[in-house]
Amino acid sequence: MKKILFCFLFGMCAIKGFAKVSPEEIVEMFEQNPEMFNVLAQMSYHYGAGKNQGVDSEEEILKKSLQNIELDSIPSIPLTETENTSKVENSVIAFVSPYCPHCRSLIKNLIQLEKEKFFGNHTDVRIVYAPTNSASHCAIKALMAAHKIKKNDGLEKTLGIIDTRFNPVEALDWPKLFAQHHPEISEKSFSEIMNCPEVEHHSKKCAQYISKLNMESFPVIALCKKSSKKHKKELKDIILGNPSHIGLLSQALRVKLSIK
Repeated sequence: MKKILFCFLFGMCAIKGFAKVSPEEIVEMFEQNPEMFNVLAQMSYHYGAGKNQGVDSEEEILKKSLQNIELDSIPSIPLTETENTSKVENSVIAFVSPYCPHCRSLIKNLIQLEKEKFFGNHTDVRIVYAPTNSASHCAIKALMAAHKIKKNDGLEKTLGIIDTRFNPVEALDWPKLFAQHHPEISEKSFSEIMNCPEVEHHSKKCAQYISKLNMESFPVIALCKKSSKKHKKELKDIILGNPSHIGLLSQALRVKLSIK
């Protein structure tokens, strides 16, 4: 109890001081006091519950929706490659929108953690894109095609194109733009992959799941652990939004998934 109280008071002081400290100092603080994540989450939940008694929060509604869906059935883009799937204990599924800057930052941070071997063989990481209009539908197909051709490197390059040519309404000439970054890939080849039936079906199915889950704001990170049922994973927790610093993201994943 004393430890929790300490974290509570420490967290309250930290919140007031966040504007005066660097992201690195905040990361170090959470690394030294990992219990703060759960304490502050509970504080936030109870504060919201006090304001809207009898009404489920957005987090609770999403949790209920995700618990009723077989998450492995949702079409996704894998960011990790695991040789032995039997060793995979955790799944991280990030629901994102291509024109959301927080989502793009999250994906880049997840890719960086994969490069640093943070996930090892125990955690698979996937992203599910949410097509919200015709332009984002086109962008999602481009991201899928880029991943098929160049894996995570292609995904990062395409995210970089969105960063520099932000246009959430008008569809871009993706084959031409991608070919500029990867001259070895012709515009025709990229266009064929981007518009193939498999990619088109994948994008449409993503839209159906996002609609079924009633997701309206992104990103949403679903954290799952292997259950006692064979080949089944159960939702353990969710994170709404993107921890702005990669250190905060990794610490949140460590605490919530018990990653050492």
